[in-house]
Amino acid sequence: MSTNRYGIGGSLVRRKRDYVVTAECRVRIGFHARDAEDAEDQFNDYLADLQGAHPEVVLDIQDIREDDALF
Repeated sequence: MSTNRYGIGGSLVRRKRDYVVTAECRVRIGFHARDAEDAEDQFNDYLADLQGAHPEVVLDIQDIREDDALF
C-alpha cells in the first residue's frame, strides 16, 4: 500500500505516460577557416551531419569570432 492524494491504497495509474524534456546546451567548436563566413559554412555542414544522426538536436549560432588562443 502507498499514500496517494486520495488517501492510502494502491497506485491509481500504473501505466507509463509520455513526457517531453526540453534542455539547453552550449557548444564551442573550432574551425580552421579563412573568415567568419567560411567558419559559419563549416558549422552549417557540421550541423547538417549532426542533425542527420540526431534530428532532435537544435543549435543556433550565438557568436562567431576569431580565436585568440596563443600557441
